[in-house]
Amino acid sequence: MAYTSDDALLSSVKNRLKNLQDSNKRTAGIWKPTGDHTIRLLPYKFADFPFVELYFHYDLGKENLLSPISFGDPDPIVKYAEKIKSEGTKESYILSRKLMPTLRTYAAVIVRGEEDQGVRFWGFGKQTYEEILKLMDDPDYGNILDPHTGTDLKVSFISAEDAGNKYGKITVKGARNSSKLSSDEATIQKWLSNQKPITDIYKVKTYDELMDSLRDWLESKDDNETTASKETESKKEPVTDDTNIVSKASDAFNKYFNKAEG
Repeated sequence: MAYTSDDALLSSVKNRLKNLQDSNKRTAGIWKPTGDHTIRLLPYKFADFPFVELYFHYDLGKENLLSPISFGDPDPIVKYAEKIKSEGTKESYILSRKLMPTLRTYAAVIVRGEEDQGVRFWGFGKQTYEEILKLMDDPDYGNILDPHTGTDLKVSFISAEDAGNKYGKITVKGARNSSKLSSDEATIQKWLSNQKPITDIYKVKTYDELMDSLRDWLESKDDNETTASKETESKKEPVTDDTNIVSKASDAFNKYFNKAEG
């Protein structure tokens, strides 16, 4: 059994504790529906538009990566995805789609019955986003964000098992009557002003850090594909072209970025 020095162990413990605490801080500011809820959307303190549209790279390693294109900045993963897509093969198209970021929209909300937890962010997909925008565009509701004459939303989450899909389903309906955000004016002002930017929860990695994440992912997939290929060959079964997709992509990554840096 290998033993770790006290200093090294303490350093590892501190790093792990910090990671867990940072994770707890992030999740504390996020709300996810788990059944039937009533919520109120709030104006976003840091922009005129109440919704924050963020793009994430999912399943590329141990964490989801916020893409800089969310803020109009270049993303090396997107550049690489577009590069390999231009090769025109089925395999390169499949990989490029996996590498392209996915839209996730966030809104500041107060959850009825949980007002003591203050303002949190609710993240949702394209379909839910469209439902909310359609409701806001309905003249029968007016400005649902108005803190004095706005409208609560009824949000229901249906589990993946009951919905018959992978992620579950969310439905959104407007309440029949308008209402105040709170009966206490001081509380209203506190909720409107006491908000943090979404970037306090989701951090953007640097261009080089994203390149490293992409390289690490490609190399790890390359290793897995190589192992699978060897196992297949030992069974004397034909190896499909798919086993070479990531390996070729890893080689292309090195050629593309080395050329770009040169």
